[in-house]
Amino acid sequence: MISMKRLWDGLTIAAVLASCGLTILIVQRRLFPALPHIEDSGTKVAGVDSLASSGRRLGPATATITLVEFADFECPSCASLDTVLSTLRAHYAGRLSIAFHYYPLTTIHKNALASAIAAECAADQGRFEEMHHLLFSVQDSLGAIPWSALANRAKVADLATFETCLASDRPKATVERDGAMARALQLAGTPSLLLDGRAVTGAPTGETLQAWIDRVIKHSRS
Repeated sequence: MISMKRLWDGLTIAAVLASCGLTILIVQRRLFPALPHIEDSGTKVAGVDSLASSGRRLGPATATITLVEFADFECPSCASLDTVLSTLRAHYAGRLSIAFHYYPLTTIHKNALASAIAAECAADQGRFEEMHHLLFSVQDSLGAIPWSALANRAKVADLATFETCLASDRPKATVERDGAMARALQLAGTPSLLLDGRAVTGAPTGETLQAWIDRVIKHSRS
């Protein structure tokens, strides 16, 4: 027969193990949080339509789907997402466009604001998309390469006007306006994406984004 002491010791050990197991599970969930599932855990956001109609557009204005993006040119996840979004735009062949909004995280990225201003000055001469992709592609060298040299590589026609723009208040005001909108929306960081009234912060995979877009297209037809 098992003594009461041995039985009590066994129950105590089991309780400790169970407690440890529970603690490990909690720690694992904190260290390795699940990626957001866009379909059922995105945050509902008001005013997406106005955000989709503003910002700098990548793709045709006639596109049936507009994905709103808030991004920082020094954010590594934003650079990775740029490749994904370019692939998706090619896949949807004119049906998808991006409304890009600046969200420079200046407390952690020292060149984020200047990069956004450079992109906005390039946009004044119709070269936003080229400058936008270029800034992401040279992300590790931002601040080391002169902005005028990057503008030249992006085929900005009038470099003197570009330099004048960099020194003016107008592009900075545009960038700061976008940042204020991101904070008003309580976006947690970059990149942040908005579509169909939903907001997701982080860089979802191409497959996840495609499923999200396909669902929106399907609902728009029903």
